Amino acid sequence: MTEIRTERLVLRPYRADEADLLGLLLRDRRVVFWQTERVTERDVAGVLTRSLALRPRGLGWFAAFRHDDGRFVGNAILQPLDGTEEIEIGYHLVPEAWGKGYAREAAAAVLDYGFQALRLPRIVAVVLPENARSQRVLERLGLPYIEDRIHAGHLHRYHALSRADYLAGHENVAEPSET
Repeated sequence: MTEIRTERLVLRPYRADEADLLGLLLRDRRVVFWQTERVTERDVAGVLTRSLALRPRGLGWFAAFRHDDGRFVGNAILQPLDGTEEIEIGYHLVPEAWGKGYAREAAAAVLDYGFQALRLPRIVAVVLPENARSQRVLERLGLPYIEDRIHAGHLHRYHALSRADYLAGHENVAEPSET
């Protein structure tokens, strides 16, 4: 099981019995403000099932916990972008964790994992234009805005970063050796 540690967080794939944790995020309108319909237990179970199916590829939804007290703060995501071959990064935080730098910390760790461990050639993100906080996180991570695109029936800002550009911007990150 992949575990990613940062200065303050431990990220690991959701377990099959953690629909309650995932539901804390997906049912909270403050977190998923763009959802027009109520998220049901069945919806949460579907997300969890899809995430578990991605695990053999090293992808999926990673639950994020503070390592000092084990408190759940949210998640970070690496998954195929709907309808494409591209790999998308995403993140959700419980409202109590907002404004503390956890989104950037978790997303940076998953971005590094995607480029270093999984050797992904490119990682993208889609964010609604009104989600300025998330756009700032992406820009701080080095995922520049590319263009506006329609995704899931709505206009989104599309951000993307290649592995080569990531490595060039992180000179202190060693290229993994082939063994």
